[in-house]
Amino acid sequence: AVATIADAATKGLNFNLEKAYEACRKGIEEKTLAPWSDAKAGWIDEFYKINGYIPALQEGEQEIDKNVHPFEKRQAIAVTLGTAYDQWCLSQIARILGKNKEADYYSKCAYNYRNVYNSQTGFFHPKDQKGKWITPFDYRYSGGQGARNYYGENNGWIYRWDVPHNIEDLISLMGGKEKFALKLDSMFSEHRYWHGNEPCHQVAFMFNYAGEPWKTQQAIRHIMETEYLNAPGG
Repeated sequence: AVATIADAATKGLNFNLEKAYEACRKGIEEKTLAPWSDAKAGWIDEFYKINGYIPALQEGEQEIDKNVHPFEKRQAIAVTLGTAYDQWCLSQIARILGKNKEADYYSKCAYNYRNVYNSQTGFFHPKDQKGKWITPFDYRYSGGQGARNYYGENNGWIYRWDVPHNIEDLISLMGGKEKFALKLDSMFSEHRYWHGNEPCHQVAFMFNYAGEPWKTQQAIRHIMETEYLNAPGG
């Protein structure tokens, strides 16, 4: 919900922004980040504050955090990326309120996606508690049902693009606009794009940031023609 509050605040809508900010701050700081849990923050949340990422379990390692839902799992990369975005949103609200110290802090946290970027593969890659990459790893299939151990109802190919608040920095991480566009091309050409869940919906627009808007036009036309049919599967 913090993104909704940040959007409303930026548009100048009239509501109690101070109260809303505090609710958003508590949602990030005092409630666990574990998916589908409203429990108080636990050790994984403290780990995130210190290390800047949610630790993932190695294959076969048993869950020890009671806040983690037995079906939804940790979703380590999805939660790391999502929280970095939420913290960026929180920084925008804090800045509007003149809370510059807090705004600076959350702006710094907004770069936490860098902590799980694997420069060797060009993907966001889960790390364990000791800072070691989870290996072996397949960005298509690893993570169990819905890839929930590491991602969330989408795989590593989809979450590769989940930095909506700093696409310019994501381009830089991937080696510049040309390489960024080639990686986007590969997603569509290798049929890794799946439009069925929210983390995909901004991906087609990202060609614009790489200076190749005609590819966005092509991708969107294809999505409209194949995903929005006037039929039960539309």
